[in-house]
Order: sequence, then structure tokens, then C-alpha cells
Amino acid sequence: MSGDTPDIQESQDIYLNKDEMLEEDVEDTGEPMDDDEGDVEGDVDGDGDVQGDMEDQQAKLDMINAKDDSIQGFFNHKEPVYALSIHPINPDIVASGGGDDKAHIWSITDGEHAIAVLEGHTDSVTSTAFSSDGQLLATGGMDGFVKIWDSSDWSLKVDLQLGDECTWIDWHPRGNVLLTGCADSTIWMWKLPKGDNMNVFSGHTEMVTCGRFTPDGKSIVSASSDGSLIMWSPTEATPITKITGNDARFNLDGGITAMSVNPAGTIAVAGGAAGGVRAVNLANGQVVGSFECHKEGESIEAISFLPEGAAGQGPAGVVVTGGTDGVINVIDLTTMRVRNTITIEEPVTVLEFQKQSPFFTVGSVDHKVRIFDARTGTLCKELEGHSEPVLSIAVSSDGSRIISGSDDGTALVFEGDSNTK
Repeated sequence: MSGDTPDIQESQDIYLNKDEMLEEDVEDTGEPMDDDEGDVEGDVDGDGDVQGDMEDQQAKLDMINAKDDSIQGFFNHKEPVYALSIHPINPDIVASGGGDDKAHIWSITDGEHAIAVLEGHTDSVTSTAFSSDGQLLATGGMDGFVKIWDSSDWSLKVDLQLGDECTWIDWHPRGNVLLTGCADSTIWMWKLPKGDNMNVFSGHTEMVTCGRFTPDGKSIVSASSDGSLIMWSPTEATPITKITGNDARFNLDGGITAMSVNPAGTIAVAGGAAGGVRAVNLANGQVVGSFECHKEGESIEAISFLPEGAAGQGPAGVVVTGGTDGVINVIDLTTMRVRNTITIEEPVTVLEFQKQSPFFTVGSVDHKVRIFDARTGTLCKELEGHSEPVLSIAVSSDGSRIISGSDDGTALVFEGDSNTK
């Protein structure tokens, strides 16, 4: 990774001067300090300055010695990086949103220099998404606003005000229509670039935790922390099918935390806060699969379907689920059986497939990024470089580049596995 951030440079200075630091920990007699002596006990047990300084120095030395597989990075956020999106036409351009209340536009090949800084949100930017043609970028914030930016010059086109915090955004697969999920239980649909409100969908009773257009763009599927899943008519803003926890076969304790729709648009898979996974036929709202393949009480954090055209795809689809139990399950919905179970060290935070490929990338709390083959469950590559949990991932369409955002305030670029290209 080229270039050093100020923190890394400071750590390098400490490392080079470590002998001088050690000399400062020696008493006037020239002997090393004895932890049993009263003066040291006073420092440690009193204000803790000695112990605190030593812990800070050790942490910085650990950062220097940590393994780093990244080939590039972006360090301007300084706060957690919650969202990442790669431009669909120019894959060199990345949009990232973070806890600094900003979205940054930067280059995969030259991460040290921002292309643009998109300001105006007053709380964390937790969602970013490019329109299908790449001409517009949407950024969603905890401030209850979604902002639309023109990618030709990164100027602000329009502000969309929601009723509450924005929880997710999704563009129509073929047009400039945007869905925005909201913490107040509603979904809003907008016509852009003017920002006309087309419909408001009301049917959930709590936060809409996840949602999206179906792959053909003809319907909308959403899920909520109230445990309900709804398939909507976009034009009528009315439910086509709805299933709730009142159906004992579907009940997901604690509400729905993750959801995805198969490429055919016929089945939705939802995961719950207590670890359950359910497959639902979207045509009639019937539960067609129930899986208790994660530890009870551990939430499902990520669900993603094997993309259309990928090897290993069955008629109903193959879906991958990841949870806070550190378990990843590859489920074949044609046979309704778990094909592979993968266990990693720490909770899974995010999961994304490469386009038209059986390879998927996982981010986790143990700071690592891993690439797996959904056909076999094989670990293809393990990548390190972050010092805090991975919160977001974006994968280039050809799998050659993987970008990860972390709680450490950085976004790192890694080379994808050659077998995944």
C-alpha cells in the first residue's frame, strides 16, 4: 500500500525511537523499574499514566507489525466507513460513506487523493448507491435525508427528506427510480433527477430493515424488525403478499435483520435476530423452507443469492447466509438443504457476490476479508490490513478488486483471487 497516513507515520517514529522510550522507563539508578516498588504502584493504581502510555505505545507498535495485504487505501474518512459503491461504468471510481457525515469519491488506483467530497449530511452516511447508468449517486444518512448527486461534476441535484433515519436505498434496475427505507416503518419511492415522490408504502409497524426491487423491477420486497415481509405493487403501493410472525411457520424472533431475493424474483429468503432463516414463495406468501442452521440467539447479518449465470445455480437458486455466530451457510433452495457450512473465528458483518460468479467475499469482526467458493465452501483467499471490524464491502464486476470499509476509518483495496476472475 503506497503512502503513509499521519497515524502510521507517527507509529513509525515511535518504532524507530523505541530505545529512547525504554530508557525513559529506567530509574536514575540505571536499573529497570520494579513493578513492586511503591512509586510505580502509585502511578499504575493512581492516575494510570505509565500503564496507559505503555499500552498506547504497544498498540502503535502492533499496528506497525500487523500484516497488510492491501494494494491501495483511502484514509480521509477518519471515522467508520459504513458504505461502499463502485461506479457501474467506470470501475476505477468509488463512493464511500462514513461516520464523518460525508461521502467521498476516490480512485481505486490513487486512493490518497479524493476526487470529490460530498458534504451536507448532518449525521452518518450509511448508504451509497449508483444508478444503473452511473449518472446519479444516492447517499442516505441517519439525518433522515437522501441526497442525489450528478456524477459528471458531483454537484447536488436534489435533497430528499424522509420521515426518519434512512435505513437502506435501492435503485430500479433499469431506470432513475429510487427506493428509500425508513426507520419510521415507511418506504418512499422517488422519480429522479427531479425528486418527485411517486409513492409512500405503509404496511410495516416498525423499522424497515431491508428492501429492494425484484430483479425484473416489477415489484418491491421489504422486511421489518416487526417480523413481517411484504411484496408490494410499485404503482398501487399496496401489498401483493404479506407474511408476519402470526404464521408460526414464518415467525422470526426479534424481527428480520437481513433479506434477499433470488434472481428469478420468485423466492425471498429472510434471516432473523435470533438466528432463524426462512424461504418464502413471493407469489402466494407461503413458507417453502425453514432453516435453523445458525446458533440460536445469534442474528443473521448478511444474505446474498448466487448471481444469475453463475456456475452451480439451481432452478430455485442458491443462497448464502452469514451470522454473528461466525457461521456461513450455503443453502440450495432446489433441494432445500444446506450444501456447505463454513465457520470462521468471529461474527460475519457483510457478504457480497462477484457478478455472474460463484465466488463471494465476506467481511467480519476479526478485521479480515475472505473469499469463498459457494460450490464447495472452499476458502480461496484471506486478506488482512484493517485494525477494526469490517463494516462494508464492494467487489468489482470481474472480481479483480475488492474494497472493504472498516470501523478503523479506512477503506482498503485488495487484489481478488486469480481463480475468481
